[in-house]
Amino acid sequence: MKKLLALVSVLAGSVLIFFLWLSRLPPFDGLPEPTPVGFEALSAELDAVRVSGTAHLSVKQRLTRPPRLGRPEATLWLFPLFAKGDTAGRRITAMVLTPIAPDALAGLEDMTVEAWVRPPAAGMSPEAEDALRGAGYSFADDYVLLEAFPPPEAP
Repeated sequence: MKKLLALVSVLAGSVLIFFLWLSRLPPFDGLPEPTPVGFEALSAELDAVRVSGTAHLSVKQRLTRPPRLGRPEATLWLFPLFAKGDTAGRRITAMVLTPIAPDALAGLEDMTVEAWVRPPAAGMSPEAEDALRGAGYSFADDYVLLEAFPPPEAP
């Protein structure tokens, strides 16, 4: 009986640690050092990146992430990012998901993003994709979601 209890305890602890790591909750909530990459080098195999590009903010979308264990409800912004200087592109290879609201009056903005590279399903919904397709955009088969690092907390 003691062996079974020990096994169940180890399994429960392992599941808890995996959940904390997957959700980036303490003690796994530190930010990694982003790897600088060129826009063309973005791929799903990368982890944390620093990339520069031109954001098309005229099609930004506001999303609400429901509360999760240890985290309150969050308002996030979603918009496409293209190679720097690409103001006419319509084929999306990168989407940015950020808690920082973009300038309401800006249509295009050159920016550098520090983010985790995620699969699109981590933040994109079919409705968001349909809205972008309706605005004249299309998606590359291997497009990625760039989940921007949270802004530093004020002291």
